[in-house]
Amino acid sequence: ATQQQSDIMGSPDAAQLFKNAENFILFKQSDADMDNLQKNLDLNDQERAIIASLDQVKGEYSDAFVKFGKLGSNLVKIRPNPPLNWIATTNKTDAPIKARVLKEENYNYEKAIERLVAGGY
Repeated sequence: ATQQQSDIMGSPDAAQLFKNAENFILFKQSDADMDNLQKNLDLNDQERAIIASLDQVKGEYSDAFVKFGKLGSNLVKIRPNPPLNWIATTNKTDAPIKARVLKEENYNYEKAIERLVAGGY
């Protein structure tokens, strides 16, 4: 998994990976990646527009574009609960806090997440 398709496009196997992916979920992408994304994933103009409009609000939701092969595609909102939000965060403010609390809890992930959810950081 990656956040931007440009993260893996340097790989010679990437084109094959994209061509063989019938089902996928995309979150907000950079504008610079949209042309390659449309080409590599065989997206129509409406699907491209949906992906370009994806949004997120930290701690509340992330829009995602879901494609189910030939069955179609749709826009979904993913609303993480507080534990999942701390587990999945890549936010540049939250990630160091999570790392510090994890270390303070002797790398007991369950205790660290419970503490973060409770606001004890």
